[in-house]
Amino acid sequence: MHVNAAEGFNDRVRRTIVGTLPPSIEEQGAATNEIARSVQQAAGGTQGVSNNIGQVTQPPGKPAVPPAR
Repeated sequence: MHVNAAEGFNDRVRRTIVGTLPPSIEEQGAATNEIARSVQQAAGGTQGVSNNIGQVTQPPGKPAVPPAR
């Protein structure tokens, strides 16, 4: 009797894992992609701020030279 109960429990655990993991992995991938996009946007914004600071700190009469990309 105990063997059948253990097998039934193992089967339920196995089905739960199989039904739960793939969607969780997919959600994790989507979250990781969103984080990567956000970091890329932040880097672009930081670059823009850096360029603006560079232009503001130029001495009067000296043309601002944009940084090489």
